[in-house]
Amino acid sequence: MRSIPLLLLFTLLLGTSARAQKNQDLRQDSTFFEQQAALYQAWLDDTGIGQYLRYRELDVGEQELAIYLEFKTSDLDLIVNQWTTLKEGFEEQSAISLEQQLFYKAANLMEVRQSALSVQVYDTYDLRKEPLFSRVAYFEDGRVQVEESNPKSPIKPIQLMPRAIGERAAPSTADFQAQLNREKAYECILDYARERYENAGYNGKLPEIRVLEDEENLRFEIIDLRLEVLKGSNVLCPWLEKRGYNCPWAKRELLTFLFTYLPSANGVVISGDIDGKVGSGLYANVERGGYLSMEKDYDETIKSYIDAFTVELKNRLRNCQ
Repeated sequence: MRSIPLLLLFTLLLGTSARAQKNQDLRQDSTFFEQQAALYQAWLDDTGIGQYLRYRELDVGEQELAIYLEFKTSDLDLIVNQWTTLKEGFEEQSAISLEQQLFYKAANLMEVRQSALSVQVYDTYDLRKEPLFSRVAYFEDGRVQVEESNPKSPIKPIQLMPRAIGERAAPSTADFQAQLNREKAYECILDYARERYENAGYNGKLPEIRVLEDEENLRFEIIDLRLEVLKGSNVLCPWLEKRGYNCPWAKRELLTFLFTYLPSANGVVISGDIDGKVGSGLYANVERGGYLSMEKDYDETIKSYIDAFTVELKNRLRNCQ
């Protein structure tokens, strides 16, 4: 009887195993996947990713497995800010992206073909709402692909590092972070906002600056601004006002700011976002629902405003020590 060469036998067995794995109904291993999901959550917590993200659920199909993650908050602005902070901090010290890491760890734990797996993150899982933020990582064409959607353009992360001042040597990273700690950074941002918008109120009034949160994150809103972001969209009002005429139809604005402070290997990273709304200037008080998002009609305008604001704020923070 002729024997089968060992190498050929190994090749046949390997091919048979691969075909079996490909054709296996993944639903048969649902219990195993649920057990591994608990390990995935433990890994998220151990790496610090779990500070913002957590495992939500699995969707096990015949040939596909989807892992859904969720944020611990439902606030969209905070979600965008947390993702930016998380991604910047992770990729500063890693050769791969955050999305790749989430995918590869899931593939290792779930023991499925990469092409059968996806890792998905959404800002909401409420079926009555359309997700505005999402990340979907999957494997195609030999690499991890990422589909993403974003509600708006956030403030570009502001990276601050120790630097020499005059003849004084640059402080160590630890000393720099102690000098520009979270409390100090948030204080400087608020001081800058108060100065910047001091004379930008509607009808010559001081705009109201309302601090909503100032512990882990800094969130505040500026109410009753007069043509701050959209000042180039109405050229008639400034001309009339210089001649003593009123301009009651002019739009008023409400800006909501969100900032997050994150120590980094080289210093400090400040991430943020600005949510702009616009309302009519015909009313003494704008009631709930009276402001509309600028993103719909003025998306490019607010993006340009955010870019300019970021440059000016970075210069202010550099001197805030």
